[in-house]
Amino acid sequence: MAITTRLVLAFSVALIAGLFLAGYALDRAFERSAVEAIRLRLRGYYYSLVQESDVNVKGKLLISDRMPDVAFERPASGFYAGARGDKYYWVSPSALGRDMPFAEALKPGEISFTGPVQTAAGRVYVYSAGVDFDAGKAGNPGFTFYVAEHEFALLQQKAAFRQTLVRYLGGAGALLLIAQGLLLHFSLSPLRRVSRELAEVERGTAEELTGPY
Repeated sequence: MAITTRLVLAFSVALIAGLFLAGYALDRAFERSAVEAIRLRLRGYYYSLVQESDVNVKGKLLISDRMPDVAFERPASGFYAGARGDKYYWVSPSALGRDMPFAEALKPGEISFTGPVQTAAGRVYVYSAGVDFDAGKAGNPGFTFYVAEHEFALLQQKAAFRQTLVRYLGGAGALLLIAQGLLLHFSLSPLRRVSRELAEVERGTAEELTGPY
């Protein structure tokens, strides 16, 4: 195999491996960033839900009809909310008839973010926290609030990002391969000249090498 071919293959393999690793790292970083955005969004919905809620003198949880977002009022919207306490369970209209993972009971101040969790409605991310509306008051039960989001939007974002990533990294790889080929062509031109002159010396058409090798 000619030295040019070997160099082209070696550089091509190294370039493809480097682009693959770079693409994988960028994809993982994007996914972590997208999941963190979900956590922050759900946390914001959780705070809005808690602010609109209260307990009466009997310790019963009172949740306002005003949901953090209209998506919690639409069935199968992909956004779900719930609350659980002692002999108490509530879910948003969007979660009615759906088996949501709203079972974990948290102590006041405890926070949990899990996902994606498999459910009958698909995989969801769940932000939950324990709440005590009147800390330290005897007979006032604590509650756990849950807010969940379906992973559908995340999957769409990942698909769009990967298409863009493949397009740009593929274009960059093609340009680098072309640049590599041109670089090798001009860099190895002295070797090709000396090879031609050696062949001429071997054939007897020339007595010696003429170039400054």
